[in-house]
Amino acid sequence: MALAAFAAVLPISLLGNGLFGPALRAWPLVARVLVLALLFSTLMTYLMMPAVTLVLRRWLYAATFTTMRAGPTR
Repeated sequence: MALAAFAAVLPISLLGNGLFGPALRAWPLVARVLVLALLFSTLMTYLMMPAVTLVLRRWLYAATFTTMRAGPTR
């Protein structure tokens, strides 16, 4: 799950800092961090983590997929 979170955080951080970093440079540190943390956490929760877990579902839940495919044991 840590690798999935990293895969979601990296593009958001790069894009957010690239787009908003220069515009927020004059702001106080706490205000910059607050705005970026709010933006990043919202995008992570509603956009990136659902997409990443969907793409990596077979790897993240490998035991579940194997059990489901094998069928019930008797």
